[in-house]
Amino acid sequence: MNLSHYLRLGATILAGVLIPLLSGLIIPGQFSPASLFATLAFFVLLALVIRTGTKTLHLRMRQQPWVHHQLSKRLLVICSVTILFSVLIAGIMVFVWENLTRVWVNNFSIRIFLANTALAVTIVTLINEMLWMNQQQVHGFLKPGKSLPVEILPPVGVVLEEHLHQSDKQETIAQRRKSRLLLRKGLENIPVRLEEIAIFYTENKVVYALDGNGKKFVSDKKLTELETELDADMFFRANRQYIIALNYIKGFKPYEKVKLQVDLTVPDTPHLVIISQETAPAFRKWVNEA
Repeated sequence: MNLSHYLRLGATILAGVLIPLLSGLIIPGQFSPASLFATLAFFVLLALVIRTGTKTLHLRMRQQPWVHHQLSKRLLVICSVTILFSVLIAGIMVFVWENLTRVWVNNFSIRIFLANTALAVTIVTLINEMLWMNQQQVHGFLKPGKSLPVEILPPVGVVLEEHLHQSDKQETIAQRRKSRLLLRKGLENIPVRLEEIAIFYTENKVVYALDGNGKKFVSDKKLTELETELDADMFFRANRQYIIALNYIKGFKPYEKVKLQVDLTVPDTPHLVIISQETAPAFRKWVNEA
């Protein structure tokens, strides 16, 4: 554990002691020294549980696709979920504490305690999100195991502005994603909906597309061009020969121990789609998060 971990742990313990005292939930004169120590230890444990739970929530939510989109929506959702989780846990633990100790506290003090808990959690959440965005901003030139001096961190305002700019840029790109692709069948040019395409593949330097029913089309574009135009949430470059669609993946299984074999729902397809050992982690993540 580095210094920042110890500081956060100390702040959590301090919050566990101060919030119930300042809220009037615990009045020291009503407890013996041993009972007061045990009670404060209980609320410190509560603070640690809330800290661990909210940290897990933040990590989960940062893996969601929308986390890199609109900043205000992201902060609103993260803070709301964190507050609901914290108040729920705190309310349950206070109820348990009252029934275990037979110390009954008036409802006003409980409401003040829950409000102070929500306020503290909101402040910590906003600070963590600002620090996380700073880390994302400078991640490109950080070396493993090295920390960046605080003096060269960009101001939070600059990070927010650039984050909003990137969000708008990503939304614009997403809006420009194609919903149809012009393909050929014989001499006829046919606009085919991308959601109907199960797989793109190259064979003898010609790029073909198969729809969900196994119908075959010819594309005038190379796989590398298609890869840049297709929605990355819906299509994955499996290898040099194949691009596959998420909606038509039946499942996947180990192949030669370290590779993956992807099974498609396309009927009577002779294609064996293999994911290499190097690409397998990215493929698993794409399937799990898309």
